[in-house]
Amino acid sequence: MKVLFIYYISSGGVETLNRHRNSALTKAGVECHFLYKMQGTGHQNLKDIHTFVMNNPVEISNLIKREKYDMIVVCSDDKMLELIKRSGYGGILIFEVQGLGTYRTAHRFFVQNNRHINQYADAILLPKTQHLSQLTQTFLPQLPRFSFHNCFDSNMFTHKSFQKPPSPIIGWVGRIEKNKNWQTYLEIGKRLLQKKHTINLWMFIDDTLYENSQYQLFLKKIKDPSLKNHLIIFKNIRNDVMADYYSKIADSGGLLCSTSKVEGFGYTLVEAMSCGCPVLTTDSDGVKSIVQDSKTGLFMKNGQISDAVKKAELLLRNKPLRLKLTRNALANIKNRFSLENYATEFKKMYNSLRK
Repeated sequence: MKVLFIYYISSGGVETLNRHRNSALTKAGVECHFLYKMQGTGHQNLKDIHTFVMNNPVEISNLIKREKYDMIVVCSDDKMLELIKRSGYGGILIFEVQGLGTYRTAHRFFVQNNRHINQYADAILLPKTQHLSQLTQTFLPQLPRFSFHNCFDSNMFTHKSFQKPPSPIIGWVGRIEKNKNWQTYLEIGKRLLQKKHTINLWMFIDDTLYENSQYQLFLKKIKDPSLKNHLIIFKNIRNDVMADYYSKIADSGGLLCSTSKVEGFGYTLVEAMSCGCPVLTTDSDGVKSIVQDSKTGLFMKNGQISDAVKKAELLLRNKPLRLKLTRNALANIKNRFSLENYATEFKKMYNSLRK
């Protein structure tokens, strides 16, 4: 079987997903190719992966005709479905639902674009995320729907040993946009510092993808005198190096804080957990498959900074709780998001559609 995966840009959670499912499917005998319409900061992570960057419809059509793919999976780009069908492609065409942002944004997407998807796609693929499941049932009820967990190679992305940092580190990873809710993270950090906690704040951002108004506000906020001596901003870090940073956060006695309003999945949390880092997160729908409150991580109450600070203090001080959460989290990742499970489900999807 030969499969082409298509997405807008080699950046963010979908780029992470593509790398891990390349590992899963290649091991299962599936030849995987990836096409991005634009090159993003995540392109530096693509090693030994068959990848194309092209945005010209003629070039894309020629690629599809030349490679004779058995299946093409198009993520979030509904207009690409029509181009593929009009190129004469006769194989299986899947529309994958990932990375659509907040519920409101995702709802608007389906209102505006469900006609294209219904007309040209053969089926829908999505992670086990409640709001995405509800929206696809509402707007794409006639299409076969396949929902299974994304995958993660926890043997490749794992804890590394370094000298223990002198102070606990509270990390945050994301784009500077409203949905990632970065201001809440900074407020949590500020209040912990006001309570005399000796901590450092690490933010990992992509400074090529952001909402401009949010980024300008961000530049002002990080100049806060109470924050700036404790805050380090990391930009566009290569993914394999991120395992080093998560490991340092874990060994420092710190935690990863995720403040997103809505997530379709949440690879940042999975990566942190795979490196032994405890997580504090908003209950942002897609993370439910990753975090079980007080078992594999802690949920903070949406919009309640005081609750978030209280939970962060618990993780900073309670070593037995940290140990329990991190052990359970790693076991959950290995079981639920294994490469083998993903390959099995993917092949089942293919076989059911080619009959």
